[in-house]
Amino acid sequence: STVTGQLFERWCGSGCENKRIPEFIYSAPRPVIEAFVQGIVDGDGRQHKSVQIAVKMVSRNIVHGLRLLVASLGFAGKAWQMQG
Repeated sequence: STVTGQLFERWCGSGCENKRIPEFIYSAPRPVIEAFVQGIVDGDGRQHKSVQIAVKMVSRNIVHGLRLLVASLGFAGKAWQMQG
């Protein structure tokens, strides 16, 4: 619906390069952060062994935010920005 789309745009931004991780994710309980990170890995990355992930995407905001989330979970990770 239009309302749902507006909500996601407010939380996450619009356009590939302008996307961001919603602020409430950073203070969410650990299981929510784990599920969020896993969702990004499933869609845009890969997992090596059980503790290292690699993600490649356009949004600098998501790349930096993901690095913070991954570090907060104690994982080693690689994230880099793709040229749009």
